[in-house]
Amino acid sequence: MWKVEEVNNTMQNDRNTGQREGKMTDLSPTTTEKVKVALLFAGLFLITMVPAWCSRYYIAEFEARAAISWGLAGYLLMIICPLAAARWKPQLAGFDTTILPRKWRETGLAIVFALLTLFTCGIVYSLAKTLGFSMLLGHGERALELLPKSYLVLAIVVVSLVGPIAEEIFWRGYALQQFEKIMPGFFALILQAGLWAIIHPYPVGPLICLCVQGVLMGLWRQRMKSLLPLILLHVFINVSVSIRSIWMPYQKILGTSQTERSANEKVLAELEKLQRLPEARQIRKLATKPQDEAVPGIIAYLGSNNENVRTYATNVLMMMTKHESGTAKYYAEALRSPNERVVDGVESVIGLVHCYGLIPQIRETIANSNDKSVQISGVIALKDLGDADGLREIAASHSSEKVRNAAQKMLDRLLKTPNHAGEAKSTPTSGISEGR
Repeated sequence: MWKVEEVNNTMQNDRNTGQREGKMTDLSPTTTEKVKVALLFAGLFLITMVPAWCSRYYIAEFEARAAISWGLAGYLLMIICPLAAARWKPQLAGFDTTILPRKWRETGLAIVFALLTLFTCGIVYSLAKTLGFSMLLGHGERALELLPKSYLVLAIVVVSLVGPIAEEIFWRGYALQQFEKIMPGFFALILQAGLWAIIHPYPVGPLICLCVQGVLMGLWRQRMKSLLPLILLHVFINVSVSIRSIWMPYQKILGTSQTERSANEKVLAELEKLQRLPEARQIRKLATKPQDEAVPGIIAYLGSNNENVRTYATNVLMMMTKHESGTAKYYAEALRSPNERVVDGVESVIGLVHCYGLIPQIRETIANSNDKSVQISGVIALKDLGDADGLREIAASHSSEKVRNAAQKMLDRLLKTPNHAGEAKSTPTSGISEGR
């Protein structure tokens, strides 16, 4: 009922009737009709973009569930709104809803078209990268570190399957034909490709590739009409990009060994439990900033009076440190903080992420601190770092019996590990003195 051919057939019948009556019927839309078509498209565009903007906001806030829900709502509106408008106002919003290729020959052409499109987009990608354009998507690995695995899988499904269907129906199906009603086909082709590209929150490099992809897919739509080849090609591209930019980096974050993966999955599970904390939102924002701002900012949260906030900050620092170099200098500076909670938390992070270069600073902190909690956390960190010599020195000479007992206990545990791993990573005991 809302196919553009049916509207055109009606208009053609009007022309034939006019010719028989000695009249000439002008089928070109009037200025008023063009304005109505443009306004209707603008309204539908804004309606569909509101959920997309909400989704981006929640992505920036690392609110995975809300981001996926709003994104899915936006995609559903991209399917429903143009179909409903075409049924409501077929003269203004009608468009061709042909899905399948009309002839078997078109199936073969669709395969050739898909290969040529991938090849062309690959060349454009390489050229853009050579020219120095950033080709990174999203927030990078730090964002992935803070999202639970189940949400990532759901996000990939929505982006890779629902997204292509919705975008092809709205942009190549509805939008392109609305533009053709008010401007020449070439300009309509460029306009739909440009608008489709810029709604993606990507840097200039990927946007150039999207523009080229949009033009090529629009050409197929203008010539062959069928949407299914475009949907399948779009699905293939989105699946490939999702695997490369989301799934593979996430697997890298988890690690390779089963022990490492289990430990990291526990950390991610802990992050998920605490992500509703108001402070957790601020920590997530800090995690997207440059390292010299992110790490010191998150370390400051280790001094919070809220134990859950300290736990969340510790886990975020652990995930960041495991996959980024250069964080040790910030931990060394934090060990000199007057806030004992900060020092306590930093010692835990240093031990858990194995910053072996900070063993002398941990020893010095144990020797100079008056806080038993800081001293015992330092002892545990030395055990995690495999510093058997440092533990022996503390167990033999520290002024606090509680700290000496803790050091001896950690030393006994360390020496029970295979091959006495701590002995291999021991360091000279110079610089260790009795605590005050």
